[in-house]
Amino acid sequence: MSDQDSKPQAQSKHAAYSAYAKAPSSLSQREKEAKLLVKAANSMQGLVTNWEDATPEDITVALEYNKNLWALFYDRAEKASNQGKLEQTILSLGQFVFQHSGKILEESDADRQQSMFDILISINRQIATGLFSRR
Repeated sequence: MSDQDSKPQAQSKHAAYSAYAKAPSSLSQREKEAKLLVKAANSMQGLVTNWEDATPEDITVALEYNKNLWALFYDRAEKASNQGKLEQTILSLGQFVFQHSGKILEESDADRQQSMFDILISINRQIATGLFSRR
């Protein structure tokens, strides 16, 4: 899978861009990003918690929202004029999120598929915690 194939297409980013734009303007950029990461993590956690009621569409929607959110971070880091360690880390995490999301969708074993969400939930929550702590 090439880097381009693993990144969501621009038109599919609309939901994440929309959510970012609708975040209260009183919030800093970091706070907006943290809240959106928590929202995505909570959505995936809710899916995992209620797995027996989850449909394939629910799984796809949760993963696409998370991938689109990470595409925003990825694109910003990729376009940064001075790519430092932070930007390189975001690029690496973004690639992991894109690729792991694809693996979840390809997994045919429902129990395995369910457990594969844990790392994405953890990444989002850890990054959000870091963003909130730097206010």
